[in-house]
Amino acid sequence: MACMGAGLMLLPRAATALELCPLFSSNAVLQREMPVPVWGWDEPGTKVTVAFAGQKVSAVADGNGKWTATLQPLTLSKQPQDLVVSAGGDKVVRDGILVGDVWLCSGQSNMEMTFQPKGLPCDMPDFVKPEAMPLVRQLKVNRVRTKNTPKETFENPQARFQPGQVQGGWVPCDAESYKNFTATGFFFAHTLSQQVDVPIGLLNITQGNTRIGQWVSPESIPAVADKIPAKHPFRAVFSKAPCGNYNTQVSPAAGFALKGAIWYQGEANGKEGDSYRWKLKALVDGWRKVWGQGEFPFYYVQLPSYNGKRANWAPIREAQRRAMALIPNTGMVVLTDAGDTAAEFPINLHPRNKQVVGQRLALWALAREYGKKDLVHSGPLFKSVEFKGGQAIVSFDHVGGGLMAARKSSSRSTAPPA
Repeated sequence: MACMGAGLMLLPRAATALELCPLFSSNAVLQREMPVPVWGWDEPGTKVTVAFAGQKVSAVADGNGKWTATLQPLTLSKQPQDLVVSAGGDKVVRDGILVGDVWLCSGQSNMEMTFQPKGLPCDMPDFVKPEAMPLVRQLKVNRVRTKNTPKETFENPQARFQPGQVQGGWVPCDAESYKNFTATGFFFAHTLSQQVDVPIGLLNITQGNTRIGQWVSPESIPAVADKIPAKHPFRAVFSKAPCGNYNTQVSPAAGFALKGAIWYQGEANGKEGDSYRWKLKALVDGWRKVWGQGEFPFYYVQLPSYNGKRANWAPIREAQRRAMALIPNTGMVVLTDAGDTAAEFPINLHPRNKQVVGQRLALWALAREYGKKDLVHSGPLFKSVEFKGGQAIVSFDHVGGGLMAARKSSSRSTAPPA
């Protein structure tokens, strides 16, 4: 199975009694319309049976105690169901399980940011009502010390035990629990929920101040190493805690059935320029390989406007744009109109308006994955230039009603965006 690391050595774990992977907690969202692997641990040779939604499937724990049973494609369900796992006289029951779409939300601090009142918390528009979104759920994977070898399970799948959260498990959205959700992921799910009546699971695997090299799989590095100039001053990004976050946070989740992924990262690589697109390719190719779901959709955020000292993000923004042509089934959100700048606020690396970020990510998903063809799902993207009569005539794709200059700073308002 893909979660075994597609050729990578995983640190084994021993089990003496039936244990279910923490990803399969109560209140989880399981992916619809594709096979769903369910796994855990028991004594080697033990037969384990998984029962869910009228199915019963079995597996036998291997020599390391790992077992994996795969459910056949599931039908969308907004009605909570029980997941029952049994082996001999042992039984594990997880209740409140929905079937919908699971999106992996990953990256550094701008994806990790929540609504907690620390510093400049993310804005919550008046028209958004978290208490009306019980079909949206999150599991936050814990920050842990990085490791040199891919791990098979999490040290602790919940980062912090906040009010309204369930230790080690999925948390339904309500008037309190939403405060600990990834704000970008929350608004992504909110926008989707306005258009499609589907449970949404947010698998939140984030950590601030991390470079992209910390998130790539070990296997993916050699494929792009020769694309990065030998004298490039930031080539060493792959040797600073290389793959550390992948090993401890991503590897244990690999194989959990997904609809796709959203990614907001790059600030820590902000001076690298063109090499970033190859590192992003390494990340996406590596994740797709260990998940074993083909080229699942991967939508990411281009770095926004920011005028802090020593910040020159234009080259990395261009690398992010070029990555769309390099990596299939990807889409990029443009945010040059939505960063916090010194003209409005104290210079802020973490823009408060995550509503526009999540909404624009969701537009890509709605157009590509949910069949909403009447949407302008991307910002203007350069198409071509023609030099004629002393003029440069520039053409763009995705212009909607026409090009315009805009500035979005706060999402606090009493009406939804146009």
